[in-house]
Amino acid sequence: MITQPSADVNPYAASTTNDIGAMRSKRAGRIGLVLSIVGLAGLFSASAIGATEGLIATYFISACVTCLAIPGTILSLIALLQSPRRLAVYGTIIGIVTTANVTTVFMPIIRWMRQD
Repeated sequence: MITQPSADVNPYAASTTNDIGAMRSKRAGRIGLVLSIVGLAGLFSASAIGATEGLIATYFISACVTCLAIPGTILSLIALLQSPRRLAVYGTIIGIVTTANVTTVFMPIIRWMRQD
């Protein structure tokens, strides 16, 4: 037997409970995703600029922006422990891929610093 909801309950009404934990999880997942995307953008700009002699400062700034993927990955991993997890999963995937390339971005800077 199928029961019908009562006419007194509005299924489209806003929730009256304050679920602070879910709001924090959404915020941590969102911030982690944004930091991971900014790090990925820094990785793309560093690879587009290249470490040439005249643009080493710009390349260094792009490499530092790429490092924002590390806290983004950590925040996304923390947000995976709570629901909703969608943004945290995206932030974790993008962050891990970008963080794996951070050392690759800094290698030309290290080579440039060691030149005689």
